[in-house]
Amino acid sequence: MGIPNSNRATGILWAEALGANLPDGSLGLSSFEGITDAAIEASGVLLGSGSVSVDIDSSRTGLMIEVTVVREQGTGRALLLHDHGNLARLEKDGVLVRGEDALPEGAKGVPIRQLLAELPIESLMDLARTLSREDRAKLQRGFAMNMKIAKHGLGILPGGFAGPGRPEAPVALSHLVSAGVFARMSGESNPVMTLAGSGNNGITLSIPVFEGGRRAGHAEERVEEALAFG
Repeated sequence: MGIPNSNRATGILWAEALGANLPDGSLGLSSFEGITDAAIEASGVLLGSGSVSVDIDSSRTGLMIEVTVVREQGTGRALLLHDHGNLARLEKDGVLVRGEDALPEGAKGVPIRQLLAELPIESLMDLARTLSREDRAKLQRGFAMNMKIAKHGLGILPGGFAGPGRPEAPVALSHLVSAGVFARMSGESNPVMTLAGSGNNGITLSIPVFEGGRRAGHAEERVEEALAFG
């Protein structure tokens, strides 16, 4: 997968190296917006020295990412659980700086995905109809982001992905989805609304449901509820 703003760097090792050299740690899921030329150069040196590694624990289920960075100033450790934005633990030189003093097995609360997965379809449909004004605004912003990267992707999508179609016809929804996913995986610097932690899932769901619903003439509030249900 391509990394945004990195001169087309790809892969987990490059992502780790860049993360260790980013000048601004406050950007969250938009961290790669802060990549500088100096960070790219330092990351290349780090990779060249063989100082970056990845281990996978295939026995675990659900999301868990543990990262340790060792520098002259000390050792940092971060633990993400259940969600890419859930920093469950942050340590400096073994001392807790932020988060709960708990192992992954002891994480408090039930993940929202688990709660939703246990609901019957009818309950999910009822829940989608209870959207607040703020909920609807967030869904609109998320769809707009995904549609923007899809339209951007149309300009870089290789021709073999889809035929040209009729010039007067709207771009096929499948073509838009392919373009959005291609742009994201190529490392284009466009934010997306995710689904279950995946930007590709978010693009694949939101464009057919939202844009397809609009093209079919459904009321905007019904389209919003359909996206929430999805």
